[in-house]
Amino acid sequence: MRQRMLPNTFIRYGVSGDARKEHNFMADRACPLCKSHRSRQHVNVNRRYASNEYALVLSKCQDCGFVFLRNEIDIEYDGDYLEREAVITKGDPYAQFIARERVSGIARVVPPEPGKRFLDIGIGDGLLLHLAEELGYATYGLDINADGLRLARSTYGIRAELSLEPMGDAFPGTQFDVIHMNEVIEHVTDPMPLLNNCRKRLKEGGCLVIQTGNIDSVVSKIKGSSWAYIRPVHVSYFSTKTLLHAIKESGFKPIKWMTLDWRLQSVVSQAGRLLKHGQAKGGLKMMTLYLTSIAHGMRRSVVVYAT
Repeated sequence: MRQRMLPNTFIRYGVSGDARKEHNFMADRACPLCKSHRSRQHVNVNRRYASNEYALVLSKCQDCGFVFLRNEIDIEYDGDYLEREAVITKGDPYAQFIARERVSGIARVVPPEPGKRFLDIGIGDGLLLHLAEELGYATYGLDINADGLRLARSTYGIRAELSLEPMGDAFPGTQFDVIHMNEVIEHVTDPMPLLNNCRKRLKEGGCLVIQTGNIDSVVSKIKGSSWAYIRPVHVSYFSTKTLLHAIKESGFKPIKWMTLDWRLQSVVSQAGRLLKHGQAKGGLKMMTLYLTSIAHGMRRSVVVYAT
């Protein structure tokens, strides 16, 4: 089954096939965050994705600094997407470690108790929801990829209530103690309605957790237009500053932000296990990622916890 993006949820902008189709360029598009019409070209680059080539025209808002895609793209989210984007985590110790650290970090802010509701927006193959269920949260999952929902059920046997509806319509009447988005908001053409809906659905004292790419990272600045994160499936490019701005505008109060939310003890233990099993390269990678993340903005990601 092929699933296309839903309005005001995920990708709706871009163009497939002939990358030179000029009529898809939206010259009058306002900044999705602050609605300013004062923007300038930031990056103009061609990228090949699947069997198509795409011309990506990124603009940067002169007022708030947000970077966004200006032209239309049509991406299908299906089983092929899961394979192409390496969403499948079974048997991947690195992915398992990252997910466990994320859930552990969330549990320190909102301890799992009977009845505590945990919503994962963009569930991937269900790993994070599976770990949240193990800790005792009541789990819910929201995605636009029906193949991903089926994969989550078959791979991890998750019991979560799942939905393909937009955030504003999913799980009517339900309030959440945790709302989590990992590598999701960069797929959203208009992030503010999504964040506003999250604000409405988060309980008082609850926690919103978002991870996305950091376009102001050292890696991004070095790579420039060749930065791998600039790709057809991404339409919104946040920095720490613009993500915090968007979160505050939605009524959230950021409580901490970082490059990685890994704990040193966990990193050392996991790297040791990899070395013990002959995976020296993987162990070294983990230590390098952790050490270079200490200087915030060095690595490509930004993680924000807000309440």
